[in-house]
Amino acid sequence: MSPLWHDEVGAYLSPYRLCLVRMQRGVLPQAIAEHEWRFDAAEDHSWSAPLARLEQLLSEEPWRAARTRVVRDDTVKRSESRPQTNGVGWRE
Repeated sequence: MSPLWHDEVGAYLSPYRLCLVRMQRGVLPQAIAEHEWRFDAAEDHSWSAPLARLEQLLSEEPWRAARTRVVRDDTVKRSESRPQTNGVGWRE
């Protein structure tokens, strides 16, 4: 069977939110399950609660037994990895 026909779980993961969508593949792909979970107490940018919840959900129906694609939020990484410099293009 072609890999294009297999079901897939898409996951968006951040310290504040976890979203899952299960797509039934075929000629007309359809979303057959959706789940969104918000983590209100994630002020320390900790990934432990979202990762634990993702692990739990992927072991349950309808999320298991499908290829999983995870998109990770990188806003924290982006802001930490780009120091402000007074270099090219800087106007005083």
